[in-house]
Amino acid sequence: MIADDSEASLSWLRSLPNPRPLVWRSYIYRRRLWYGFLCLSVLLVAVGIPLYYGLQQMAETTTLEKLRPNQIALYLGAMVVVSYVLFVHSLFKQYDDLKWLGQRGTLTEANIQAVFRNHRKLIVGYRFYDDQGREREREAVIDIDPEHPLQPLKAGMVVPLLYDPLRSEHRNYLWAEASIYLTSPHQASRT
Repeated sequence: MIADDSEASLSWLRSLPNPRPLVWRSYIYRRRLWYGFLCLSVLLVAVGIPLYYGLQQMAETTTLEKLRPNQIALYLGAMVVVSYVLFVHSLFKQYDDLKWLGQRGTLTEANIQAVFRNHRKLIVGYRFYDDQGREREREAVIDIDPEHPLQPLKAGMVVPLLYDPLRSEHRNYLWAEASIYLTSPHQASRT
């Protein structure tokens, strides 16, 4: 059973030239700049300040015992910075993967197996076949954003899916998820 929205999405995606002229929605550009600014700020505060005071104290004294509190703060700050930078890097990688798949990924149909909802997340289990005929079963966790409503997904629906033919088991996204982040340049100029 293919819903009207899914059929329209499939035909629209198939009609686009290759590579597809899809771009990020405007809030993704703002979000990436904001996360980059926060990374630099956290780096400055969590590592720069303890390092500055540690070097200042090292210049004033030759005993290493007085440096231990600053070293602990430096290590804890470094752990916070590293974990935050890894989180931001994973978000940037997700956005870049989505954009690449939107523009150059292979388009196929996915069969929705199960859908679980709560007020913030949507968990979708789906199955698709790649271009070599291998069956892939995956699960997607989609953030529900009131600004970008998703089409109602139900078990048994057939929906568009974009995947990387070389890494189909790892790099694949339902169009319902990708459309939250991607748009055509004509629609992007209107928003």
